[in-house]
Amino acid sequence: MKKLVPLVMVIALSMTGCSLAPRLPADSNPPSGMTTPARSASFVFETGEVTIDVPDNWEVFRSLGTPMPHAVYTLDIKLAPPTGTKAKGTITIGDTDKDEPLTSEEFMKMFWSRAEYFSPQATEDELEVKFITVPNGELVYAILTDDSLVGETIPLDEYLYMALVLGNYNNGCITYSTLLFDDKQTTTFQDMLDAHISLTVTFHR
Repeated sequence: MKKLVPLVMVIALSMTGCSLAPRLPADSNPPSGMTTPARSASFVFETGEVTIDVPDNWEVFRSLGTPMPHAVYTLDIKLAPPTGTKAKGTITIGDTDKDEPLTSEEFMKMFWSRAEYFSPQATEDELEVKFITVPNGELVYAILTDDSLVGETIPLDEYLYMALVLGNYNNGCITYSTLLFDDKQTTTFQDMLDAHISLTVTFHR
């Protein structure tokens, strides 16, 4: 089995939240907010409420949650771009029923378990892993390339790239998303990542 080698980069959006890795030097250029005009959408679920910012012309809706380690309850948020844009995203939100984040070890074990699951189909032997500090938590993500689609005509229901994104928050929320797209040169991936970054989850425990 292919063994992924991490190449770590840290992106600091905010200095609040839990720390999973060293920070970038002060002269680094972190990404700013959403690159496309956005609107907010809110969803109430069994144990709380979630608010997410999405591009004005994207659709967002909720569906049954995908099971996740450590989570006692989950729901899925689906991202759908406008007609003519080939991409899609699913963000799973999990409630650990604890008022604290996962430990760094638990969180990274969860990330690498997902990355290793997808790695046999990916071209990458070295995975560029990026950390983003957000209010009350931290995200980690990496982009994998589907080896079978490189240099090929990509079918409508398949995608060249998949971004794997996991979030760990101080209130016991964990998130996991798969963001699918074909072109790194457009804003499509960044729009989906910005949506994940914007998540605010409140629990009513």
